[in-house]
Amino acid sequence: MKMSVAGAFTAAATIIMAGCCDKCNVEENAAETQKSADVAVEAQVAPAVEAAVEAAPAEAEEAAVPEIKPLSAEEAAVVAVRVGDFTLTRGEIDADVMMVMRPNLSRIPPAQIEEARTVLGKKVAMQFVQKAVMLSHAAEIGVTATDEDIAKAKDEILASVPGAPATFEEFVSKLPVTAERVERDIRDQVVVRKLVEKLETMAEAAAAPAEEEIDETLAEISRNIEESVKAAAEAESVIKELKARLDADPSQFEALAKEYSECPTGQKGGDLGEFPRGTMVPEFEKAAFSLEPGVVSDPVKTEYGWHLIKVLEKIPATEASGDTPATPEKVHAVHILKFAREPMKAPSREEVVKGLMQQAALEKLDVYMRNVIKGMKIESELYPELVPSFDDEPPAEPPAVAEAPAPVEEPAVEAPAPVEAPVEEPAPVVEAPAVVEAPAPVEVPAVEAPAPVEVPAPVEVPVEAPAPVEAPVEAPAPVAEAPVEQV
Repeated sequence: MKMSVAGAFTAAATIIMAGCCDKCNVEENAAETQKSADVAVEAQVAPAVEAAVEAAPAEAEEAAVPEIKPLSAEEAAVVAVRVGDFTLTRGEIDADVMMVMRPNLSRIPPAQIEEARTVLGKKVAMQFVQKAVMLSHAAEIGVTATDEDIAKAKDEILASVPGAPATFEEFVSKLPVTAERVERDIRDQVVVRKLVEKLETMAEAAAAPAEEEIDETLAEISRNIEESVKAAAEAESVIKELKARLDADPSQFEALAKEYSECPTGQKGGDLGEFPRGTMVPEFEKAAFSLEPGVVSDPVKTEYGWHLIKVLEKIPATEASGDTPATPEKVHAVHILKFAREPMKAPSREEVVKGLMQQAALEKLDVYMRNVIKGMKIESELYPELVPSFDDEPPAEPPAVAEAPAPVEEPAVEAPAPVEAPVEEPAPVVEAPAVVEAPAPVEVPAVEAPAPVEVPAPVEVPVEAPAPVEAPVEAPAPVAEAPVEQV
């Protein structure tokens, strides 16, 4: 599922603008739906890979490590993505992916290795496009990083790391990347932050909404709350009715899941496959691991709604033996889900006004960035889905470059998240908003901000689980860790 390219900037700006009230956004449900779809598309590999990495005992690392076929010199030299003057080769993508995968290869199911490599590679390329677009536009409108900016950023990085070395040079020497790479990432990070501040200034110039629009929004929010309360009550009623039917005849679980479950697994009779502890939300996990095979649970309430769970099989943990890695305790379960989100709290009139002003500002930014991106040459034969298309969008009047706010005086660079042990990596492109909380400009499925230098370890890529009940799985980010909620 694609998100509008300029919309990526817009959504990220919402996070950056202080005091943003997402409760006032009448499109909240649509955005949630899109996020859920993106999660399912991007993370089909998550359950097997992440479960193995997170749950396998340490002894498993001693098992034989599967071999990964390296790229040939010709393959590595191929330019995978080009954004203006910025290029990213297949070799550069694969190097970052391997920094994430190699430490965990012995605990990743062999059948999932190439799939994980592909998913992570696409994520690296996606983030490269986002970062390159922002840096290209920053150069066009004269946003640069001074030596003072860089020095301050380095000081803040050191200050944020417990027990950090006395000098930044010593700190960099312990990272799995070159000093030149770190220097470049810090400079890019500062430039992105200054560009974001320009966009924030532009967004703050939005005019106040009309009273009629405020009243209509409040009325719509009130209707939405009433509908969500009603839907939650209906979901609970249906689940209780299904529980009674299953108590009378447990054998009809699969048929009822296909008919009533609102989880994508419903079409498979609610089959979630095998999963270890730590992959589902707490309430669901507790119920699943406490059930005996063949027994249908009482209704279980989670943040996603109401569930009925039946365990088909309990799989005990095994120890590592020879080339066979250890495996954690698992259960094989099926479930029926009826969505029932907690109704949101009604916002005040002031919050609605603030939300509408931000929405208007973001629409202005959307037009601005749409035209910025249209003017850029983005090419990728390997990842054609990363090339934006505006064919189905009406032409917008391009705002003059003068509309961009004048450069701000050296803004303070936010301190990055504490550097963790070399398990993550500073990738050419970063994921979660770390040091700079910058908006992710050009992409589709996710809005992520480049924060290249915070973490001294391999590029972490958020891997999200497809099933609505699965718990958030954090992925290694090049610069900062960004928790990702699973659907």
